[in-house]
Amino acid sequence: MRLFLAIKIEPSDKYLQTIEALKHKLRFDKISWSKPEMAHLTFKYFGRTPDKRLKQIDKYLQIASKNVEPFQLNINKIGAFGSSYRPSVLWFGVEEEKLLKSVHHKLFSQLKFAGYTPDRGHFVPHITIARIHKTTDKSWFWKSVEEYQTEWIQQVEVKEMHLFNSIDSPRGVIHKLINTYEFSKE
Repeated sequence: MRLFLAIKIEPSDKYLQTIEALKHKLRFDKISWSKPEMAHLTFKYFGRTPDKRLKQIDKYLQIASKNVEPFQLNINKIGAFGSSYRPSVLWFGVEEEKLLKSVHHKLFSQLKFAGYTPDRGHFVPHITIARIHKTTDKSWFWKSVEEYQTEWIQQVEVKEMHLFNSIDSPRGVIHKLINTYEFSKE
């Protein structure tokens, strides 16, 4: 299995409209747009994981979720990973980065018992909306992105996180739900 832990995002009309506007503006670039129904904010990408590790991961995620109160996210940023000359990923960001980093830390305080440590790079909460293969006009690309840089896109009630298996198929990647972990403060 190729596992990852994430918050599922149910795109609002504004979310979908913003992506459609970007698709139109960037229609001459070579970009693979993420399917809106697969929108998520990843806490941890476990990668290839043997089936026998699933029970242990599940155990510690159940414990970790009991130490997190439900919360709200405001999707209100847009950005890109990669350099300004070669952007590679277009993403939506959130206002509550400190809160998400705190939740991330709480998760790893439990996942360490299953042998997982935080990734080497620092955690940047984001929702991938596209993979950029080639831009025809870098200046136009960045101008188009900057137009939406501080626009409010959506508020999300976060009451749970999900463990998914990412499966490659002839129709593209499929995210199969493995388990849901409801947040609660005990």
